[in-house]
Amino acid sequence: GSSGRLYHLQFDNTTANTAVYYKIYFSESASVANDPDLKVYVAGSTQEILEIPGGVAFTELSYMCSTTIGGNANQSASSTVVKLYGVTS
Repeated sequence: GSSGRLYHLQFDNTTANTAVYYKIYFSESASVANDPDLKVYVAGSTQEILEIPGGVAFTELSYMCSTTIGGNANQSASSTVVKLYGVTS
């Protein structure tokens, strides 16, 4: 993908009863081997919205979800179905 600015994220975990951590990466592909730039906890069966005034720059935007907060090698991707919506420029 191309670089840009991220202004808004909507984390949708309404289809699962399990809480997840969305792990957002601004400069690399999502990987269990890398620490994310942003972690957002979303309880099961809920949605969260994050507004970023002025936006945050990214060169590559990707994400993964995990049921644990652990960093790099201690995290594993979740099999929970989740959705992420964003507004970029």
